[in-house]
Amino acid sequence: MEKNPLPVAKLLVSIVDHGSGETVSAILHRRGMHLQLFCLGMGTASSAILDRLGLGDTTKEVVSCLLPEEEAPAVLKEISYRMQMKKPGNGIAFTVPLSGICSLACEMLPAVQPVGRRKEGKRMEKPSQFSLVVAVVNQGYVETVMEAAREAGASGGTSLRARGAGSDGAERFLGVTLQPEKDVVAILVEREKKLAIMQAVNQAAGLKTEAQGIVLSLPVDELIGLSG
Repeated sequence: MEKNPLPVAKLLVSIVDHGSGETVSAILHRRGMHLQLFCLGMGTASSAILDRLGLGDTTKEVVSCLLPEEEAPAVLKEISYRMQMKKPGNGIAFTVPLSGICSLACEMLPAVQPVGRRKEGKRMEKPSQFSLVVAVVNQGYVETVMEAAREAGASGGTSLRARGAGSDGAERFLGVTLQPEKDVVAILVEREKKLAIMQAVNQAAGLKTEAQGIVLSLPVDELIGLSG
């Protein structure tokens, strides 16, 4: 018997107000998507753009999940409807394409129909023109990152607490002592502004500064919840 092909996976990221993450998680569970990561974050947007982003200085819940590529449009549509993301301030959700994933994790995703019988989900009308800039810095330097990013054209982002691991080898290579407590700052930016924002953040909070930051970017292919 021919085995169904493994689904092509994407990473879904939802950033919503504190107390709303369980609703997003329930939507994903009901659709058979159980590989989820739930964590708390802090919004970093200035008050002048709260109506546009919904990412102010309040506690946020970040729900990440692996899902099949063909399911992404329908899942984003349901999240947008249930969380009323067409209204400013109710959060954002987006998907990030993956270049690889272990086969066991892929097999845990909802099964897809064989090629030829597969019903393609309706794609979003306009492809996203955004990227996700991520800066991993020593704790206490979130505002340093955001000030540099805003000056280069960013609006706001979300910060998460983290802890570095295996830093001994990096310390020997870099010749500096690395602080284990970290802040991860994720900033959704227009693609044409990505390079300038990354350069500004690296200059203000890169490895050669006290923030000892590492800056990288990820592509965003589908996006909901961003007004204006």
